[in-house]
Amino acid sequence: MSATTELLLAESAEAVLVRAAAAAHPSETGGLLLGARSGQRPWVTHVLEVPSARPSPAHYVLPAGFTHPLIACARRVNRRLGYLGEWHVHPVDAGPSRTDSRTMRRLSSHAAKPPILLLARLTPGGYDLEGHVWSGVRHRRLTIIRTGDLPADPRSCG
Repeated sequence: MSATTELLLAESAEAVLVRAAAAAHPSETGGLLLGARSGQRPWVTHVLEVPSARPSPAHYVLPAGFTHPLIACARRVNRRLGYLGEWHVHPVDAGPSRTDSRTMRRLSSHAAKPPILLLARLTPGGYDLEGHVWSGVRHRRLTIIRTGDLPADPRSCG
């Protein structure tokens, strides 16, 4: 099995993320990445914002107890959706922090597939998205490929 080097990202999901980042500025915000897999490549089709209980410009904490209920709700709408990882904003131009690395290492120890970390770094030109996956020792950067949305599931109720 080849290692994941690419992250597919629906442009509609990216737009939700960038709007959430701008609305939260100067604090960090974040949440969950939902989607499917296209071969070995994770395909982020939905971004859910889960605001921190204590917004801060220096850190983001995903509140406990939200992940499983939100994933279950998304799967009721479209059974193909699943948890792919987490995202958050750095309101400065900075890559993954030590806290990010520790969190991804911990999440990877409980997952069949290494979860994705998607960072939105604020640069002079706007938000720059950066995808990472935990390789067992460190973060490995992913190439982001923009896509359209996941086609409708013919067996969904909507």
